[in-house]
Amino acid sequence: MYTYGLEADFWWRLLLLIAIFSLLLFAFGTVARKWWKVRRGKILTNTYVNERHKEIDWFLRSLSIFSILAGFAINSTRPPLEWYWFLQPWFIGLFFLFIGEIVRAFMQYKYAENHNAYKVTISNTVFAIILYVTLATTNFWGLM
Repeated sequence: MYTYGLEADFWWRLLLLIAIFSLLLFAFGTVARKWWKVRRGKILTNTYVNERHKEIDWFLRSLSIFSILAGFAINSTRPPLEWYWFLQPWFIGLFFLFIGEIVRAFMQYKYAENHNAYKVTISNTVFAIILYVTLATTNFWGLM
């Protein structure tokens, strides 16, 4: 049965996919923090190691917004089938998310009180990339 071009159970499957993905990320992060004895930070907050880290992070955020706008301007002048994939907002967002996590890991390695914090950041980033790749290559784990 279809509803406005979508399968009737699409939203339930999407919710299930998001729940599984979130649970896997949360469980892996918990195990990694216990493994390396790193205290859990506040949920959904951005904690900076020092002021320099905050400045770099805000620079990267500003650069990502500028890149998305520039990518839109460039791709909007081309036919839709000839858009550059690396100027798409999803790619730019994931790229700068990855770069931001690399910067966070470096700052934690150099300046954090708990020297193992960078290991948790790197392992969480690698695990998230593995999940994203498996989602993309397995048709969303067969759920979509």
